[in-house]
Amino acid sequence: NKMISLNDEGELKCLDLISKNDCWTYSVIPSSGAGKLIFGGGLTFDENNTLYVTTSYGEVLALSIKDGTLIWRFKVEAPILDAPTIVGNDIYITDASSISKSLSQDGKINWSLKGVSTSHIRSNIGSPVQLGNTLLLPSSSGILLAVDIATGKKQWSFHFNRYKMGYTRNIFGAFNGNPIVYENIIYFGNVNGQFNALKANGDMLWQAPYGIEGSPLLVSNSLFLVSDTNDLIRLNKEDGSLIWSR
Repeated sequence: NKMISLNDEGELKCLDLISKNDCWTYSVIPSSGAGKLIFGGGLTFDENNTLYVTTSYGEVLALSIKDGTLIWRFKVEAPILDAPTIVGNDIYITDASSISKSLSQDGKINWSLKGVSTSHIRSNIGSPVQLGNTLLLPSSSGILLAVDIATGKKQWSFHFNRYKMGYTRNIFGAFNGNPIVYENIIYFGNVNGQFNALKANGDMLWQAPYGIEGSPLLVSNSLFLVSDTNDLIRLNKEDGSLIWSR
């Protein structure tokens, strides 16, 4: 019965949806960042009613949902532009420099992995996504990296290498959404005109020449996406063929 939001001034606010009253507020801005706005970041929570917050100040914060009390905060070297991912008792993040980390429930590092970074100006690049014992890590360089969820050891990588020559969006960054996983098939695309279906081992099933803004939506046997050219597209999930576009 609670809704929690984070605004661009770094204020976390918890609203009771029954009484319509504010339960608590908390500022995530560190003392060194006074007066600055935040961008990107996100919220998620676990089964123990702990809220996890990522910010463009390069921090992960854990707070009690009950009263907004800070439990711990963890600092990295680059902005974190997307929400953290919770799997079991661990928290997974990827920062803007494509360094991914696994943190324990008490804010200690389990493992850290440096990906391939590139310049980009997007306010998000995608969060880690679980596939069984594998963690899928989108990166700003256009690489989807799969690692062992417990150790961070690399299993495979897939390069999204399609670019539209002279197309300004190429400099924005490769991804701004998350892969979706259904029946061990990964559906994911970049903003530069490439959408793929991959097997759990990284092998390609099919490729379609459409860029994607945000994350795809799977409904029955169809994939829906907003393309890089501002079209709403419906694809057949079996072979990537176009059903309609408008």
